[in-house]
Amino acid sequence: MKSRPFGTAVSVPDKLPPGLAFRCRTPSFTAASVAEALTQDHSTKAGVWGLIHVESGNLQHTVCTEGHEVSLTAGDT
Repeated sequence: MKSRPFGTAVSVPDKLPPGLAFRCRTPSFTAASVAEALTQDHSTKAGVWGLIHVESGNLQHTVCTEGHEVSLTAGDT
């Protein structure tokens, strides 16, 4: 798996790409309150796009279908 070190930010556009529309935002959650389904391999429906924003602490995010792993820390998106 490819990996980026903690603190390496991802470039995020100022607006959604063409053809995408904002639908909803989940409430913030912590390691203690995250839905168990999000801690395991899961996927979204075709055409669904998501954005992860780490408010505090860190997150090890693995994208199984693309074969890479990303380390995010507070302030990363």
